[in-house]
Amino acid sequence: MASTFIIKSKENGKYYHLSIGYVGQGSYKIRSFEDGTEKIIEHKKGNTDPFSDKRFKYEKVCPVPRHDICDIHNVLYWKNYLETFSETKCMICYDKVQEHHQIEWRKKQNDFPQEKGKYRKKYYEHILPQDKRTYNLFPPIRKQVDDYHKSNNFEPQTGVNNLKSSYIACFNHLFALRNDKSAVLKIAQTISAGVFDIKDVLKIPIDKGETEAFIAFEVISSNDLLNEKTLTRGHNCTSIDALILAKDIKSRTIMLLIEWKYTEKYGNSDKSIEDNDKKSANYQKGDEATGKERLWRYSTLISQSQQLKLKQENYRNSVYFFEPFYQLMRQTLWAEQMIAHKATETIKADDFLHVHVIPKENTGLLYKKYRCSGKEMEETWRDCLIEQNKYQIISPERLLNNIDKTKYEELIAYLSERY
Repeated sequence: MASTFIIKSKENGKYYHLSIGYVGQGSYKIRSFEDGTEKIIEHKKGNTDPFSDKRFKYEKVCPVPRHDICDIHNVLYWKNYLETFSETKCMICYDKVQEHHQIEWRKKQNDFPQEKGKYRKKYYEHILPQDKRTYNLFPPIRKQVDDYHKSNNFEPQTGVNNLKSSYIACFNHLFALRNDKSAVLKIAQTISAGVFDIKDVLKIPIDKGETEAFIAFEVISSNDLLNEKTLTRGHNCTSIDALILAKDIKSRTIMLLIEWKYTEKYGNSDKSIEDNDKKSANYQKGDEATGKERLWRYSTLISQSQQLKLKQENYRNSVYFFEPFYQLMRQTLWAEQMIAHKATETIKADDFLHVHVIPKENTGLLYKKYRCSGKEMEETWRDCLIEQNKYQIISPERLLNNIDKTKYEELIAYLSERY
C-alpha cells in the first residue's frame, strides 16, 4: 500500500500529491494538482523517506488517510480538482493547506510569541497561547477589538487563539472599516447589488458609546424571539457574525446579515435527534432530549416562515437540522422575527439580506454532497428558500473589492498575506 501526502514545492509554492511505494520500490510519484502531470523521482538505495533526502525540493503539508487513497487515484489526475475532489479530500486539502499556510505565516511574524498553544491537552503550531490570543488580529486593531468586547459585555468565542478561526477572520477583514461610512457603504452596495439599491448605512444601536459604528459583531436580538431562553452575544443563542444596517432608495431599512466561514467543514450529524450531553446529570442514552428541545424551539417558526419553503408536519431528520443548514435556518428565522417585532427591538428593520462569506477554495464546504440532500451546499439551501435573492454567497476578496485600495493599503496587504 502506498503512503500518500499532500506536499508543497519549495521552488514554486504549488501543491502536489506524493505517492511513496505506489510505483514499486525505489521511486516516488509526484502528481500536479493543476494539470495532472506526473513525474517519477528515484530515491537513494535504502532510503524510502523523501523528506530526509536533500534533493527532494518539497515540504510535507499533510498525510492523506488510508481510506482516501483509492479514491485519490481515481480523480482524473487531479485535473480541475476543485470540481472533482471527493467530499473527504476537499476537507483534508483546504483545511490542512490553510493550517500549513498559517504556520508558515506565523514564522515570519517577528513580534509573535514562539511557544505553541494548547488544544485538548496537546500543543500545536497553529494555536497561540491563550494569553497571546490578540496576536491573531491585524496589529492596528488588537487593543480596539479587546476594548470592543469589554465595552459591550461579551466574551470572544472559544478558539480565538486558533490561526484558522473564522471569528478572527471576520474581525480582521471588517473591524478596521467599521467607522468608515464610505467603506461600509461600498461593502453594502457590493453584497446587495441586484437585490437592494442601497444609498446609505446607519450606525447600529446595539453597541455602546464610542463603540457604536456602521458594522456590529456577534449581533443578537433584544428579546428572546427564537425560544432559546438565553441572550448572550456569541454564546448559546443565535448570533450574527457581523451586521450592517442600510437604507435603500425607497427609504426602507435593510439588515445585511453576514455569516463568515474560513476552513469550516461539517459532518452528517442530525441535531434533531441528539441526546443530552453525556456529562449532563439528565443524560439518558437514546432519549433525544436535546433534539426534542431544538424541534420545540424552531418547528413552529419554520412552519410560519415566509422565507423557508420546505414545510413538514414533523421536522425530525429534516435538512434544517444538519449543519451548515441548521445555522442558516436559525439566522433566517432570526431576521424574520426581528422584522416582525421591530416595535420592541433595538435594531429596527423592514427587510433583510443573508450573506454567506466563504473562500471559493473551501470546496469541502461548498461542493460536498450533503447526505441530508444528496446535493451541494448552495443547491441544498436554495431548495429551502422562497425568495432566492435574499441569500448570497460571496468570497472575502470580492466583499472588499470596492473599498479605497489606497486608504486601506496596509489592511489589504495584511489580508493578502495572511489568507
